[in-house]
Amino acid sequence: MNATAHWNSRTHPAFPESCEPPATHTLVDALWDDDPPRTAREQVMNCLGCIRRAIASSCTEEVSLDRVRDGYAFGIEAERIDHVVFSRLCAEA
Repeated sequence: MNATAHWNSRTHPAFPESCEPPATHTLVDALWDDDPPRTAREQVMNCLGCIRRAIASSCTEEVSLDRVRDGYAFGIEAERIDHVVFSRLCAEA
């Protein structure tokens, strides 16, 4: 694996269950089951905005939370993800 490859949850083979970023309605369903409040979508969007601001203020440009259609996906250098590094090291051993 190229150490400079950009990883995201949409394309990395180590995370096949994450081929598509979760849509906002999926996050709403996961948080509130069958009875979300009227403002559920806005609450999710506000929380994701807070996460994006926290990432922007504490990380370099190496990490991002990107809007993708109706969902979000992390963008990060592959070599910064422990699972990726561990898998590579195991394969090399």
